[in-house]
Amino acid sequence: MKVVVFEPQKQPYVAQIEESLNGYKQAVGEELSFHPIQMDDGTVFQLIANDQAVLHNLPKNRRLYRGDTEYDMVRGTFIIVQLNEIGDESISMDEQYIEFIISNDFEWATEDDIDPIISSFNF
Repeated sequence: MKVVVFEPQKQPYVAQIEESLNGYKQAVGEELSFHPIQMDDGTVFQLIANDQAVLHNLPKNRRLYRGDTEYDMVRGTFIIVQLNEIGDESISMDEQYIEFIISNDFEWATEDDIDPIISSFNF
């Protein structure tokens, strides 16, 4: 399954991973957290991150804005997967969304960023 991978201090890239919990764990770590993303056109994605990233002191990665000034910050590697129309199953990401997500990379986190808990956000 095609996903977009975001590693700290690196440009996002496309990777092929196994469509399973094991595949997600290999990409981001053992403890998983899932966060919904909805595009303006209604397409649904899932941001999958390491749930224990702060506890394990993983590197700061990206800021995810929820409005003009409020943001959440993600630590460690995370991936974005596309969901089917019902939103209950991961599917290989469409090329148009891959291009959109990569070209609209999130703002990189800095050492000054705090560690709020991530929730949900929109592109």
